[in-house]
Amino acid sequence: MSRKQPTLETGLSHESVESLLQWFQRVARELPWRERRTPYRVWISEIMLQQTQVDTVIPFYLRFLKAFPTVESLAAAEEDTLMAHWAGLGYYSRARNLQKAARTLVREHGGCFPSDPEVVRALPGFGEYTTAAVLSLSQGQNLAVLDGNVMRVLARVFLVEEDIMAGPTRRRLQAIATAGLPAGRAGAYNEALMELGATVCRPQPSCELCPLASVCRAYAQKRTADIPQRSRRGNRRTHPVVVLVGIAGDGRILLHRRPDKGMLAGLWELPNLRGEQELGREPADVESLASLFDGLERQLHESGFSARGAYRSLAVFRHHYSHFSVELHPRAALLDGMPGAEDWRWASPPGLDGLGVSASDRRILDQWLAE
Repeated sequence: MSRKQPTLETGLSHESVESLLQWFQRVARELPWRERRTPYRVWISEIMLQQTQVDTVIPFYLRFLKAFPTVESLAAAEEDTLMAHWAGLGYYSRARNLQKAARTLVREHGGCFPSDPEVVRALPGFGEYTTAAVLSLSQGQNLAVLDGNVMRVLARVFLVEEDIMAGPTRRRLQAIATAGLPAGRAGAYNEALMELGATVCRPQPSCELCPLASVCRAYAQKRTADIPQRSRRGNRRTHPVVVLVGIAGDGRILLHRRPDKGMLAGLWELPNLRGEQELGREPADVESLASLFDGLERQLHESGFSARGAYRSLAVFRHHYSHFSVELHPRAALLDGMPGAEDWRWASPPGLDGLGVSASDRRILDQWLAE
């Protein structure tokens, strides 16, 4: 006998929710943030997991909690130390908002996490999803989460054909998620839906393993390939970037701190210059790269640095951000000069681990240090 079909008004039926929760109990992955569900531990994991894969997050999460085991330690951290432990996760404004929220919690709440959703939602870096995730998973509050995995599951089960990135569709899916929420078990329900989307109801789903297959309308109509609908981003632009590993006579490396606002704000970086040329599959041409390196040399000279000796080319590679890509052309050279401003510094290779440096620059430095 088939199960009762869910409706938009009631969300998942009681029977379907029970099947979902039993499935989750059997197959739930062992993840470090599931070991002790304090608000702080759940909060750190949820921020790290935004737009980052679980396998990537785990080692960062463990190192981060070792360095900052409490909200007080996070609030008191030096910026360079914080960024050094975040470097490689990207979206560095998330780390700054973490610390801003931690300082608010220490200053206004004695380091304790509030239970009022409106108060939590007002913290830096919090929105509807993060508020619902932290409060339901750590405090058992009856709030339904809606992330990309949950949207995909619900869009297929309920055959929601509209663009899930559109505001009205997201609100509709939020209402569906909330309607099926089992009182007192919101945390397990939310986590089960997220787990289902992450492991089974993927873009290419394994429907034979799904506890909701018997009530899934997209599966019944053989439409899992085209549900959910999602508006497509434009073509990703790729720009050439020249990068210099500037080396002092004693082996230290020249770094520049980025501005406090904007992309990669406040991180230390290797001197670089980005070209406006948009690249296809072919790499940047030699002439345009030479022009970029000339421009980078002029900028360094204006800041009090000059190269001595020949440049040595390192391996070229592409690095992808959320909305564009860069083709990195690194070179190494000996440099003379002393920093005349606080946003320049020489750093010894062992000390680089204590600084916030982007993943792409880490890759360049690892390549140079390995040679």
